[in-house]
Amino acid sequence: MNLPAVIVARFIHTMAYTRLLNIGLKRVYLDLLFISIS
Repeated sequence: MNLPAVIVARFIHTMAYTRLLNIGLKRVYLDLLFISIS
C-alpha cells in the first residue's frame, strides 16, 4: 500500500464526512428555526 493513495483516500473520506456533518448541522439548524417560528 503506497502512501499517496492512503493520503488521497483519507482526504476524500474526510471531505465526505465533513459534507455529511455540514448537511446534518444545517438540517438541525433549520428544524430549530422552524420550531421557534411556529
